[in-house]
Amino acid sequence: MLQKSYTPALTNFTLALFEDLGWYSPDYSLADPMTFGAGKGCKFLEDHECLELIRQFPDTFCGPRERSEEKYAVCNTNRQSERMCNVKKHSRDLPARLQWFGSTSLGGSVYSDYCPISGPGIHSCSSTSPGDAQNEYERTSRCIERSNLVDIRCPQSTVSPDSLCEDVVCHPTAFYIPHLDVNCTRRGQLILTQINPDCILSVKCPSCESMCSNCSLFDVNVSAQQMVDSANENNFPFCYFLPLLISVYVSFSASCFQ
Repeated sequence: MLQKSYTPALTNFTLALFEDLGWYSPDYSLADPMTFGAGKGCKFLEDHECLELIRQFPDTFCGPRERSEEKYAVCNTNRQSERMCNVKKHSRDLPARLQWFGSTSLGGSVYSDYCPISGPGIHSCSSTSPGDAQNEYERTSRCIERSNLVDIRCPQSTVSPDSLCEDVVCHPTAFYIPHLDVNCTRRGQLILTQINPDCILSVKCPSCESMCSNCSLFDVNVSAQQMVDSANENNFPFCYFLPLLISVYVSFSASCFQ
């Protein structure tokens, strides 16, 4: 399976090629990061079943939405911008072995064996564009997949059917999404939040590594005093950590009386 680069990147591979030609002496510190497939292991290259790739690597591969054959916005691999899932209805039938979605003509690009990939980019989440009712564009904003937001009670027009750009406040033990009023302390954590009087969402927390650069204490047990000290040092409102502090206290009390 080949990957067509929608956003050109001057990576270490390209610089090494230039150096091997004998005409260049590249500065590798200026190389762009190679995010496509980074850290995903051998199965990322060896597995040729599109549905399995979508299941294992949803941040890279994507499929058609139910009852829709249109492209839609998803997060790129580093969550710093939104991209389009390049699924579409082709004008001719695809090869039988590459008809992944029960349709003879629905799929991605020929370069990826018609398995849809997120690209090209729509816009950066850290752009200077003014925010709106659903998105916040800041230097620290990150992209959140629509699949991470489950409507409990929301009008259809309240939450975008695609991905969202939201400002993120990072901390070694947690990250906070002010616009959604959600404080994540572990991957997969489900948090109920009310974004307006008419809309309640269940937010599934992404991994800390996909949102922040420092995640040294994320997903591990930390003491209540550590949480208080960290909140004070970083000017985090104490209420952000109150649910976790209560949980730590209950767990500690239970262990003392066993």
